[in-house]
Amino acid sequence: ETCWNSRHQPAQVLRKANDILWDVQDGDWRSSLCYLQLHPASGSTQLAMGGDLRVFVVSQRGVRVVGGTTTLLAEQPDTRFVNEQLYLEGGDLLLIASASVLDEEAGSGFSQAKLLETVQEMLEDSVADIVDHLARKLPMSASSDPNVHPADRSLMVLRRRF
Repeated sequence: ETCWNSRHQPAQVLRKANDILWDVQDGDWRSSLCYLQLHPASGSTQLAMGGDLRVFVVSQRGVRVVGGTTTLLAEQPDTRFVNEQLYLEGGDLLLIASASVLDEEAGSGFSQAKLLETVQEMLEDSVADIVDHLARKLPMSASSDPNVHPADRSLMVLRRRF
């Protein structure tokens, strides 16, 4: 089964990736993934995610939390991934953050409330300015101990412009 070059749902891609990673014999392939299908003209967005990710729609009207599967890819063979449908209005931001970006207690990131507050305050700024500001506020590393593997910190911000 292939999802490329054919109509598919985002959850299909995650299921296929999960199956492939589950079947790999060597190493630990547990991971997080968010797969998006965006239609720029309408703002229609379909997504599915798995693992340690948080997805938010930030707009003038407030913040909407988008749900998903919290099980990491390659953690179990029968994970059910869910398609989420949403519509972005002009000016809305789609914010995707790995859990370690939202781990203020471990020293690797922000609290969820602080991140969302900062993004809402900067809603009228360019995406480049928002991302630059957030990157400067993140600690350089999650731990000063050289024996501790650095946390995966991923952050993506998309804006529908019209």
